[in-house]
Amino acid sequence: MDPATLTAATFTLLRQGATTPVTATVSYAGQLATLDPSANLAAGATYTATVKGGSAGAKDLAGNALVTDVSWSFQTASATNQPPVTVIDTPSSSLTWRVGDTIAFSGHASDPEQGTLPASALSWTLLMQHCPSNCHSHTIQSWPATSSGSFDAPDHEYPSYLELQLTATDAGGASATISVRLDPQTVALSFASSPSGLQLSVNSSSTTTPFTRTVIVGSTNSLSAISPQDLGGTTHTFSTWSDGGAQTHNVVAPATATTYTATYTTVSSSPVNTSLPTTGGGPARVGRSLTATDGTWTGTLPMTFTYQWFRCGSTSLTSCVPISGGGSKTYVIQSADVGARLRVRVTATNVAGSASAISSSTSPVKR
Repeated sequence: MDPATLTAATFTLLRQGATTPVTATVSYAGQLATLDPSANLAAGATYTATVKGGSAGAKDLAGNALVTDVSWSFQTASATNQPPVTVIDTPSSSLTWRVGDTIAFSGHASDPEQGTLPASALSWTLLMQHCPSNCHSHTIQSWPATSSGSFDAPDHEYPSYLELQLTATDAGGASATISVRLDPQTVALSFASSPSGLQLSVNSSSTTTPFTRTVIVGSTNSLSAISPQDLGGTTHTFSTWSDGGAQTHNVVAPATATTYTATYTTVSSSPVNTSLPTTGGGPARVGRSLTATDGTWTGTLPMTFTYQWFRCGSTSLTSCVPISGGGSKTYVIQSADVGARLRVRVTATNVAGSASAISSSTSPVKR
């Protein structure tokens, strides 16, 4: 072919329904003619390529023209619908909130095919992300078909944060979602008891005092003073809270660190023997030392113990008489004890009173 006769005037590309050919450059090399459009062809459209014949058309090197036009048609592939580009204008991630704060939100979206999307194409979802260890979501509220709105920050246990999502959906069904994380303002609440070391319940768990909990400012928290409680053998009952609240009551977390103290009173109880004392065991012989054991007692601590040894004519308690000088924990068996049986009485004393318990008797004392 004569390259000079293959031009944009003799080699054209026309979109179906159009009257003006596509702007393009035409080149010829070897036996290949190339039409290169100056812009991308439309997706899903039918085009017809034509090499013009006749005296004003394409010719070979000998000057021979095509008798008639040569044309062929093709269709471009349908376009892939691109998702929108979504933007949250407000609030920004730097915003922090307290329970009850009103938070306004707004956003917009643009689409490669449609341009700016209307408010009806936008939807919002507010999530509470609760993260005691691994995070899990609670859906708080949704707003369909709007570009703006507001909500009141909800109450929730810490650690947690709000996630505000904006989803845009175009006419072709393609969608895109973005989100902004909103962290709460927090405060450290400290908890104590008098005496220290008792357990207090805060919200869903109980802990030994003193301890501290981090909560969201403005959140409602349940406090409970467990009562009665035993500490070191002494029973304690609830008396008062430092904030004047009832034994179980709610407090709204202030903006500044605060300590809540539960005061308890001591309940004293007299000694009660639960396991008898013993004479220390072993053979009862003259000159041998017997050392009493206290046995086991309940009651308010501290508790003190005194001892009295008895010489008994038989296994009956009514046959027993106190031994003069036998008021120590340890007793050395005397010649006067030969043939008798020995017992020891242990008396326990505390602030609430005293009580005694007597051991079983030994075997008859031998020389």
